[in-house]
Amino acid sequence: MDTPVPTTARGFASKPLQLIGAITLLRLLWHCLEPVGMAGDETYYWLWGQYPDWGYFSKPPLIGWLYGVLGTAFGNFTWIYKAVATLFSAGSLWFFYRFLLLVTKGDTPLSLAGTAALALMPANLLLGSILTIDAPLLFFWILGLYCTASLILSERAGAGTYAGLWLALCLGHLSKQMMLVQSGLVLLLCLLHRRDLMLRPALWLALAGSLLALLPPLYWNAQNEWITVAHTAHHFEAGKSGIGQALARLGELWGALAGLISPVLFILVFPALVWGWKHRKEPAVTICLLFGVAGLAVMSAMAFRQRVNPNWPAVFLYGSLALIVLWSAQS
Repeated sequence: MDTPVPTTARGFASKPLQLIGAITLLRLLWHCLEPVGMAGDETYYWLWGQYPDWGYFSKPPLIGWLYGVLGTAFGNFTWIYKAVATLFSAGSLWFFYRFLLLVTKGDTPLSLAGTAALALMPANLLLGSILTIDAPLLFFWILGLYCTASLILSERAGAGTYAGLWLALCLGHLSKQMMLVQSGLVLLLCLLHRRDLMLRPALWLALAGSLLALLPPLYWNAQNEWITVAHTAHHFEAGKSGIGQALARLGELWGALAGLISPVLFILVFPALVWGWKHRKEPAVTICLLFGVAGLAVMSAMAFRQRVNPNWPAVFLYGSLALIVLWSAQS
């Protein structure tokens, strides 16, 4: 005889779309009643949109294309740009919820609680109000992470999962250079836990095929003295040496992260990391470690050499929060 599903569990199971829908509607209404105005980054992405091209000075072309399409379709209507940022944020919340369901083995209440925590992060509130490269990047990153987790944790992942991974990587590559890291993390996960996937052509078609999306910006850069490459390399110039300066840069980064994800969640990353290291042989935990705190650790190590912009580790917040969720369930 099947065990009856508790009423509270059934109630939680019906809430994810309602929660995300309510948050999204409130944000859209807020943008109507209390317009934020265009941030500095938004204004020059808007300018890029006035001149559609295969690439731009500092970033791949997707954000310029997006502003160009929105401007052509709706005119210079600020609310539309804010609304699109909000919709990207809503999509990120949905796929994060689906990702949590995978790593928690279907624990709906826990997954919903983790999604609510993400929704309340100052970083998420900010990204839902400003249409910069990070809004599409984070959406495509979590979509790719969800597809990756489906491949690693499920034996029944089909062609649609590989296609979703390919699409996420393609559009992510066109959003920001950081997306290239995800392809390497996917291969590392397969090597650690699912070597059989590395024998499947579909995986290589998704990973290698996504690199075709790099052709437009590479072509544009070849015509423009590789200016984007030079600009990106500039971000990795060493800062002032000395332990004092290194610790100051680390403190600056950690302070910014604590503000972006909330001081409570930032503190919880550390015990979650200790727990995660002890359980690193579990595939779900490995996913959260590699796509989460490992990235934060690398960024922290970089801070000893140079200044690290607070938005660089943004993609690793999903995995870090998921690790906190897993740890909290075991505490």
